[in-house]
Amino acid sequence: MSQRSSQTLPFGPKDVRGRTKSGFYVQRRYSPVSPVANPDGMIKAAPLRPGRRDLLIGAASAALAACAPRAGAARFPAARSAIPDAPRAPRIPKEIEQLGRTRMDPYAWLKDDGPGSERSLDTLSPRIAQHLKAEMAYAKAVLAPGAELEEELFQEMRARSAGDMSAPPLREEALTARTPQGQGRPVYTLQREGGAEVVLDENERARGQSYYRTTGHQRAGSRWFLWAEDIVGSDEFQIMVRDLDQGTIHTAVADSVYGYGGIAATGDAVYWLRRDERARPNALMRTLLPNGDTEVLLEETDPAFFLGLHKTAAGGLIVLNAYSPDRTEIWTVDSGSPDAAPERVIDRSDRERAELFEWRGRPWLATDRSGAFDLKIIGLTDGAAGSPLVPHRPGVPIETIMPFERALVWTERQNALPQLRIMTEAGSDPLTVSFDAPAYSLSVPADQGYDSTSLRIRYEAPATPPIWYDVDLATGALTRVGEASVPAFDPAAYMVERITVPSTDGASVPVTIVRRRKAGNAPAPLLLTGYGAYGASTEADFSLPALSLVDRGWIYAIAHVRGGAERGRRWFEDGRRFKKHHSFDDFNAAARALSSSHGADPDRMIAFGLSAGGLLLGGALNQDPELFAGAIMKVPFVDMLNTMSDADHPLVPLFRPDWGDPLADPEAYDYMASISPYENVKRAPYPPILTTAGLKDDRVAYWEPAKFIAAVRDRSTSDAPALLYLDPDAGHQPDAGSDSALREAARFWTFALRSADGDLS
Repeated sequence: MSQRSSQTLPFGPKDVRGRTKSGFYVQRRYSPVSPVANPDGMIKAAPLRPGRRDLLIGAASAALAACAPRAGAARFPAARSAIPDAPRAPRIPKEIEQLGRTRMDPYAWLKDDGPGSERSLDTLSPRIAQHLKAEMAYAKAVLAPGAELEEELFQEMRARSAGDMSAPPLREEALTARTPQGQGRPVYTLQREGGAEVVLDENERARGQSYYRTTGHQRAGSRWFLWAEDIVGSDEFQIMVRDLDQGTIHTAVADSVYGYGGIAATGDAVYWLRRDERARPNALMRTLLPNGDTEVLLEETDPAFFLGLHKTAAGGLIVLNAYSPDRTEIWTVDSGSPDAAPERVIDRSDRERAELFEWRGRPWLATDRSGAFDLKIIGLTDGAAGSPLVPHRPGVPIETIMPFERALVWTERQNALPQLRIMTEAGSDPLTVSFDAPAYSLSVPADQGYDSTSLRIRYEAPATPPIWYDVDLATGALTRVGEASVPAFDPAAYMVERITVPSTDGASVPVTIVRRRKAGNAPAPLLLTGYGAYGASTEADFSLPALSLVDRGWIYAIAHVRGGAERGRRWFEDGRRFKKHHSFDDFNAAARALSSSHGADPDRMIAFGLSAGGLLLGGALNQDPELFAGAIMKVPFVDMLNTMSDADHPLVPLFRPDWGDPLADPEAYDYMASISPYENVKRAPYPPILTTAGLKDDRVAYWEPAKFIAAVRDRSTSDAPALLYLDPDAGHQPDAGSDSALREAARFWTFALRSADGDLS
């Protein structure tokens, strides 16, 4: 909500940098193909959703267009590659009785009960380890004939990243990040009196590590720079501190740190969230700098609430939010006192979704009080009769809030597109900043000074690399201050459209389309992606991996299905809980519309989904297994009924309002049983499917895709391969190095190209 924030999607993609907020799902925006972490720390918000990328890597070369095969040209011999026999997971039925219902789970034995941080192929039971090794060998064998194409795609994407994608510095003393060519990880630089000083080189820190990822980069007063790093792959972080005076680095907190949106620093102390044995943030901690004395300030005992932490833009308060999808409790700590205790200002018993910020010397709330489901802004102490500072407008959700000394700024979404609003005086008519483009994305870099006279924003679109503007807070005027350097890229060669298609019940679903302008009249292969969960909007970002397909004659499309927040809270709720099937309906309706009237070849459509987007794909495939020629499901949430029946899962108590509670509610059980992808695989010809998993993942555990793949092999009437590609060193997110991310994107696209060409079916 403010520029001091960022959170993570629970069964979805996660933020890799930024600072947390609370009850608002302030997050790194979800974009389906984003191989490398965005170095300038942009944050996006979907309203009041708890718990979350990006490499924007440069575009196609002129030579690529010249050598790209025509749409539909075979990349492989007419006779498909020989596919080895798939490993067959033994069916060992486990009877589960629940709410008077009985179900059989034949692959329950694939589940390991140990914590993800301690999980390895050596610590698993021999039976599970043997099966997973067989899965890894099988996936490698099936993918091997595409090795030449995968390498071509990887080198192509790597070459395109040679341009400068770094954001221009915000101001003196601002933190900047730049990824040196060929190194793959960002180097963080701080502008100080003596010039630019490197404060963190991730390439150096990652050397010798099998996994490395950071988050929470920030200043602490004038002396300290700190960040959190995960060197295991399980999302358990440690806090590192650099002494800017001495140039030394030491460990302030050695373990048990919930890194994503869990760190806020002052000159005297670092406030952080403790991660319990179930990977939940369950306590607010304070560690004094530099001696490391640590104390517990507040503990959360209800597993249905997560904690979020941030410092207000004005700097006066540390704000702790205990939040669930529909309720918030807010505590504040005086940031100027290292001895201050938390004070509660909003009680969870009020059943309010709210976020607190400071502006003009007083606290304000963005809240859903009195039916303001897309939020309004009021004074913290204003009664029910008080006039809101910003009134509720149904269908126009308030998202990111950025208070400045000279103006209050917020983003909102109208007609499924973001726009910026600026209020210079309380009660004055706000200025509006928007862009004349069919589909685009706006991001707000972190660490903008509260006393600044302008706001830095980042604009991008599917065929427009990032452009940075400074927005005058008095007039709303835009000044272009930087743009991404993308070698040999011509945006005029691409066409971006935003269309709407009718779903099965008549709902109007936005779809973003990218294609080459001179692609010919022949039907083109399609890659369709979507997410549709937790009120997270899927953004129309610039993505070089997507253009690698588009330059080969493909259509790349995003279905903005219900369950996201593109049209506000009601759009989210219409794809939530007992209406989750609407997300599946919307996705398949988009595919059919694209093939019937927008040039997509109905025989060469590939679906792509990440995490909760994997649930979307699983549901869509079970509805119509023959609609797509292939599916790519990255860390997919597909064992929905069993996972939501696991009270020990770190996220299950929190997200029962989103999915339902099959342990206590028979209606929720029955509905979940009817849509959970694993339980609903049918006797039908399924297309080639590629799933991925991280062995250390505690959010969407490896056994979810493993069980789903086993069920598909058992039930499918086709010979198409179903693959589990397992990373034994990763958690919910892969290693943050650009090469590993680009390699993964190249692997995905190779699978898509082979599936569309019939090489895998």
